[in-house]
Amino acid sequence: MKDQSASGGGSIQDSEPVKEKSEVLLSVEGLTVDFDTPFGKLRAVNGVDFEVEAGETLAILGESGSGKSVCVQAVMGIVESPPGHVDARHIRYKGSELRDLGENQMQKIRGAEIAMVFQEPHAALDPAFTVGQQIAEVLRVHTGCSRSDGRKRARELMERVGIPSASSRLDDYPHEFSGGMCQRVMIAMALCMNPKLLIADEPTTALDVTVQAQVLELLQDLKTEMGMGLILITHDVAVAAEVADRSLVMYAGKVVESGPTVEIFTNPAHPYALGLTDAIPHLDAQVERLIPIRGAPPDPRKIPDGCAFHPRCGRALERCSAEIPVLRQVTEIRQSACHYAEEMLSEN
Repeated sequence: MKDQSASGGGSIQDSEPVKEKSEVLLSVEGLTVDFDTPFGKLRAVNGVDFEVEAGETLAILGESGSGKSVCVQAVMGIVESPPGHVDARHIRYKGSELRDLGENQMQKIRGAEIAMVFQEPHAALDPAFTVGQQIAEVLRVHTGCSRSDGRKRARELMERVGIPSASSRLDDYPHEFSGGMCQRVMIAMALCMNPKLLIADEPTTALDVTVQAQVLELLQDLKTEMGMGLILITHDVAVAAEVADRSLVMYAGKVVESGPTVEIFTNPAHPYALGLTDAIPHLDAQVERLIPIRGAPPDPRKIPDGCAFHPRCGRALERCSAEIPVLRQVTEIRQSACHYAEEMLSEN
């Protein structure tokens, strides 16, 4: 990936020391995912590159259908084939090519090295087993520990993620937990093997604002405590702005902007990122109404010619409907796939 920004999200100042680059945990280049459908081939992800370093949070941001969740499913090797087909120049974890591994080897990576927290925790948990059983089962599969040791470790993990009265709640079933507590159970399961990289796919969906903040704070605390890398999949700009060091903004299967999160949302270099920012409320802004992005994301079977965003873009010119923009460096630490990115940056 060309974006070599330091984690931390601020503008680089000449007077500030350059932060030493951390270990690259995950490197993805040229990721493409196609699905066979009755209407022909559908390209859900189209040539995506990104890296995640130890100790940083990367947000992959976009509307529903942008391809963000499919990206991480491809990395985890859980895209069902057929109908899905994954291709990439490389998908490397700590320098080793994951695409060279068989399913048995990938199962050892999942959970032990790279763990994932899925959205809709009530749906992800098995209603027929207690939460203690489900956490302990992950431990037994990976370590072969005894039932008593698995139960003890399950209690410790539940305490670690802030579930009150963990000892007495081990034998409760998922339906007896709130959405926020179920999400904490899912995080506890993901932490069983102390993974180096945690992927959280829309972890705050359907949670109220207070619980969202608690879950995000928990993820950040665990990341710091364990030195993990964190990939946060979200459609919520406010969530990305709150916790992510760097962000990839995706639209119609492609990355349209990447760089430090603070810079993307204070001085965007792509009209789509600007639209996402204008569509959220700001406590310090004196505006009468929010500015929504007009229209809707394109049907992935019928991506417009030229820039996929041009039918919704108030800045679009004739070139935008005819020429596909390439994701390119527009500053030392920023990338944009807009023909007029430099003009956008110069406006602020």
